[in-house]
Amino acid sequence: MQFHLALKVVTVATNPELADFTNPRGEIRREAYTVIAEAKNGRRWEHDHTFVSRHNGDDCGERAEALRARIERAYAAGRKLDQNLWCEIDPSYGSEAYVEQGVEYYRWEREREDGDEWA
Repeated sequence: MQFHLALKVVTVATNPELADFTNPRGEIRREAYTVIAEAKNGRRWEHDHTFVSRHNGDDCGERAEALRARIERAYAAGRKLDQNLWCEIDPSYGSEAYVEQGVEYYRWEREREDGDEWA
């Protein structure tokens, strides 16, 4: 099992006074980090705690890295992942689990279904 961080950009608030052509709702966005566990076959789980920066320049990545290291040490010491804290997400692209779960076909099928709604 490998543990790494995933970086996302999330909307934390909106302010119509900040709206412009590129941001019509005036969304205020921040960086957010979460810990990802990945098995050798490509199955992945996301930890339920997400670290969101409070303001621009806040390095919430350091706090997320500390959690990642703590989880990695606990796992190496023989502890299992607590299923109450982890949610399975899509497998790693191109991995054994990705192929076994038919992710590519599933996504193609969803796109096809979504396309029919607009016809």
